[in-house]
Order: sequence, then C-alpha cells, then structure tokens
Amino acid sequence: RTGSPPELWLLCLQYACYVLNCLSVPSLKYDTPIHKATSKWGDISALLHYHFYEPVYYKVCKKLQFPSKSTERKGYWVGVAEHVGDELTYLVLTADTRKVIPHFEIRSAVPLDKRNLRTERAAKGEDDVPPPTFIMDCHDVWRESIKRVTCSYISHSFF
Repeated sequence: RTGSPPELWLLCLQYACYVLNCLSVPSLKYDTPIHKATSKWGDISALLHYHFYEPVYYKVCKKLQFPSKSTERKGYWVGVAEHVGDELTYLVLTADTRKVIPHFEIRSAVPLDKRNLRTERAAKGEDDVPPPTFIMDCHDVWRESIKRVTCSYISHSFF
C-alpha cells in the first residue's frame, strides 16, 4: 500500500513490531508487551506524525549557504529510532544515497503546498533557475489594470 520497494522488508517488519509492542493485548490483561517486558509504558506519539515510507524532508547541518540553496534533503520515513536521540528521533531513508539515518528534524513532503521546490529542483539536476517568461508586454498589462479598475468602479457605484 505504501509503494515501498521490496528491499525494505526488514525495516517494515521492525516498524510493525514496534507498533505491536505499543498496543494492548487481551492475553496480557490489556497491557502492552513493552510494559510487561520493561515496566515502562510504550509511547505512541512517534507513530502519530508519519506513516511508513512517507516522503519527508530532513535538515542537513552544513555551513551557511547561499539562500537559493536548500538546507533540506528528500528522504522517506521508515520508522522510529528507538535507541538514538530522544523519543521523536526517526529513521529516514535518504533518497540520494539510499542509507538509513537517524534524524529528528524532519517534516512531511506530502502536502503539495508544503513542498520544498529548491530540493526537488536540485534532485532533478535543475540547479539553475529558469528565466521568467512574460506573457504580456507592458501595454497589455496597463490596459488590463485599467479595465479592472473601471469595471470595479462601475459595479460598485450603482449599489
């Protein structure tokens, strides 16, 4: 369902085990397996933000760059890093090197209005910004603006 490649089966299995260890089980009198084993309550807050193989952006700690260069890279959320960092440190599969790294500064890349266009353009090899294209010349823009002002004045003057 997630569209993840078959070579991620082990990461998917680890994610499923993490989820099942945090859920209550009737045979344990509705206690969680992680609580029975360690006497610590499982925290599901790390599971509420992302789903398996969700596209994300992760922050890259590099020296300051020119503002047109992005400080984010694209990757995929593949689980929770249990023994690294704090409770909200995640495992991210990098899109460029295909390595799994623990990271805590990530954000979803799913909403189209929240995409990082600089990162996506760099991933496609389009580092140069294309020149702007002008659809109308200056006289057409002036005529259109005059029409809008005149039409709005006429429509509001009768009410």
